[in-house]
Amino acid sequence: MPQTIDIHIFNPETDYALAAGNNAYNPPARIIRLRQELAFLPSAYAADNDWIMTFDSVPPTSEEGTRYRDTALERGIMTVNIGSLKEEMDRRPSSSFRITPWGWNNSLRIALEKAGIDEKYLKSQEEITTLRFLSHRRTCIDFQKRFRTLFPNLDIHVAQEIFTPEEAIGFLSSNGKAYFKLPWSSSGRGILYVEGEADGKTLEWIAGGIRRQGSVMAEHAFHRRLDFATEWVCTDGETFFSGLSVFHTSPDGRYAGNVTAPQNELNEMVSEASGEWSGRIIDAQKTILQSMIAPRYSGPVGIDMLATADGHINPCVEINLRMTMGMVALARQKRNL
Repeated sequence: MPQTIDIHIFNPETDYALAAGNNAYNPPARIIRLRQELAFLPSAYAADNDWIMTFDSVPPTSEEGTRYRDTALERGIMTVNIGSLKEEMDRRPSSSFRITPWGWNNSLRIALEKAGIDEKYLKSQEEITTLRFLSHRRTCIDFQKRFRTLFPNLDIHVAQEIFTPEEAIGFLSSNGKAYFKLPWSSSGRGILYVEGEADGKTLEWIAGGIRRQGSVMAEHAFHRRLDFATEWVCTDGETFFSGLSVFHTSPDGRYAGNVTAPQNELNEMVSEASGEWSGRIIDAQKTILQSMIAPRYSGPVGIDMLATADGHINPCVEINLRMTMGMVALARQKRNL
């Protein structure tokens, strides 16, 4: 059997690139800086014989980014720039390669095609189109409805997809406060928290989101006690549970870091935050993933959840069909990084 080498790519812009559809996506400067600083983040979960591909030759300057780069060097993980990737692959004809980015999108496919990478290593256009469809936040609505059927006694507030600013005003009037979210975004960006009446800036943000991405999601706003997630892998139609992750968010919902701790401690944290927590929730999530996602997608999946201040659980805040920082935390715990 030929040696299989995973070629890891940290492309944090992947959700926004999915929003761009078939077009190439040019990340803003702040995302390019993040991509440069954390280019070696895959060293936390890559195997020793894997590679890390970078887009840029700019070395990291942050303490975190430097630590990941040093980890790659210590473990002997090969790093290669996109411009020389094909040449390095061609030098190893007896090896089997698999490209595993943070997330797939058409912009990445275009970049790798331009770099001369054989199409057999890339997700097909059809696969990326399906991934884009499933990654839309409306998938959470279907997930929440299915979950409510399995758990009729769990108080689940189903999100709403809105297509006009007037619908947003109606949702806000009915609920008093809300989160409005772009269909494709990540790490708490593309999210707007609104309490009370919608002012001009709010309506402008909502109208702009609808104009660019076709709709905006409206969700009930809860007082959070804990943000957490379940991490999964879908492979060849099967769904496998990887573990729990617990993370911090800012008051406006932006990601602010993961808790690195053993699974029993994370499970205890979730149990203390909500008496509703049980393994049956994980079982229900697996059942839904098995029918909704696994037949159409292979790769990592993260389901973000929350426990409210009064102890209720929202079993699906969003679904990430890509690598997540929760999965990185799981890998770091296993490697004691």
